[in-house]
Parts: sequence; C-alpha cells; structure tokens
Amino acid sequence: MLEGGITTAMQQGILLPSGLILSSLGVVEKYITEPVDDYWLNLVVSTHTANGFFVYTVKGRLRFVICYNEAYYDDGGVEEFVSIVVRHLKGGLGILDNTTIPEELNAASV
Repeated sequence: MLEGGITTAMQQGILLPSGLILSSLGVVEKYITEPVDDYWLNLVVSTHTANGFFVYTVKGRLRFVICYNEAYYDDGGVEEFVSIVVRHLKGGLGILDNTTIPEELNAASV
C-alpha cells in the first residue's frame, strides 16, 4: 500500500517529505588500524526519507559523501545541493573563488 501511494504521488509530481541524515565521521585514520590509500563508504537507501550526507577527512582532505535513492532524486538536484553546501563552506572559510551565494540560498535569509 505504501509503495502504491509513493508511486502515485511521484507520477502526479507531488513532493513527499524527506530527510537527510548528517553524520560527521571525523578523521578516518583514527579508526583504521592498517595503512590505506583511500577510504569511501556507501549506504543503501531504499526510500525517499532516509538519505545520508557523510562528512569526513582522510589523508588531510575533506570529503563529502551523499547517499540517496535515484528513484526519488535526480543527479542534477543532488549536485546542486552539494554545490550550495560547498559554496557556503567556502564562504564561511573566506575562500570564495569569485563565487557568490545567491540571496535566496543565503542561510541568513532562510
């Protein structure tokens, strides 16, 4: 029954509420005992409500990982979301490279 309701809503263009789980894993090397060249993770998302946004560092580099179900979200929308997050992060750090944050996306105006 739930699947039918979600399918019907999607077909009619109705946006369903969803959530984003934010998790900061910190410095990955603190948890890995053997040497590694890289680290990544994945989350299987079967619904529209449990999407994962993971933030961590590995080898001194900040990483973002977004896990979502492509049946409910398109790559372009997710890429736009990540772009907004990166622009705000760079803005907060004072390293905007000729990129401005549109007023409607400015966290202070929301």
